[in-house]
Amino acid sequence: LSEYVRRTKFVKSEDVADLVKQIDATEEVIEDKPMEVVITKPLSMRKLGVKAFENQSSADKSAQEIVWHKTVSTKDFVAGITRDGKTVVRRVNDLEQANLDVRMQPLNRDVRGLVSDDEFIGGVELVDDPNVKLVTVSDRGYVKVMNPIALKPNNTRTRAYSRRTWTASGLKGGTDKLWFAQMFTIEEMNNLKLQIVVRTDRGREKVRTLILSDILSRSESPNSSGARWVNTHDGEWRIVRIDVVDKDEQEADDFEIEGLEIDLGEELSEYKTLDSAVQNEEQSDEVVDTED
Repeated sequence: LSEYVRRTKFVKSEDVADLVKQIDATEEVIEDKPMEVVITKPLSMRKLGVKAFENQSSADKSAQEIVWHKTVSTKDFVAGITRDGKTVVRRVNDLEQANLDVRMQPLNRDVRGLVSDDEFIGGVELVDDPNVKLVTVSDRGYVKVMNPIALKPNNTRTRAYSRRTWTASGLKGGTDKLWFAQMFTIEEMNNLKLQIVVRTDRGREKVRTLILSDILSRSESPNSSGARWVNTHDGEWRIVRIDVVDKDEQEADDFEIEGLEIDLGEELSEYKTLDSAVQNEEQSDEVVDTED
C-alpha cells in the first residue's frame, strides 16, 4: 500500500457548477437545422442532408439495408433498436455525416455491450410527446408499448451515454429476439392494425391480427418484456413478416402467399382482451393466447 498512488481528484462545488454551465453553453451553440438520420441493418447510424438523402435513396443499393430514417433536428436524440433488444443512443449533431454509398464502421467496435452478430431492426426519435408510442414485437410473440422518451438516458450532458448500449426490451429467457419496432401516433394506432404472418412447424403460413387500438392504453418500461399477445407457439412458429395495414381492411377467409395456404380463421376476437389478461401493469410475463 505504501506504493499506492491515490488518483482521485477532489473538485470544488463551484468548479462543478462551472463545468455544467460550459456543457449547457455547448448545447446552446448547436445549430438547430433539419437533417435526415439513417439507420441501417449492419449496425450503422449516420446523418446527411435531407435533399441529399432524397437524391441518393432511390439510386443507391445500400438503401435496401435501411431500417429507419427520419428528418429530425440536430439538437434531438435518436436511438437505433437491435434484435437483441438493445439501443444505441445518439444526439443527431454527434452522428457522422456521410452519403449512403459510404461504408460505415459498425458501431459494435465503439459501443460496449453491442456484439457483431446483432443488427438494427428499427429506430426512434426520443421525443417527450404523449401523442406518440413505440410498439415492439418479439419472436415469441411479446408485444410492448412505450413512450419513446423512456429510452433516453437520464444523463446526456457528457458523451459517456453514447459509449454503451441501453435496454429497449427485457427479452424472455435470453433466447427471444425483437422482430419489429416502429413508432406510431395515437391517431395511427386508432386506425391501423398489424398483420403478422407466421410459418408453422409444418410449413403452413398463418396470419395473426393485432388491432393497435386494443393496446393503446399500455405504457411499459424498457426493462419489461411486455405481454405475449401474438400466438407464435412460444417462438416455434417463425414470424415471416409484419405488415401495417388499415384497421378496416377486409380479409378473405383464406388466401395464398407464395403458393402456401393461409388460414385467416384466427381473428383477434378469439383472443382474450389484453385488459382482462393483465392484472398488474408491472408484470412482464403476461400471456394473451388461444389454443391453435
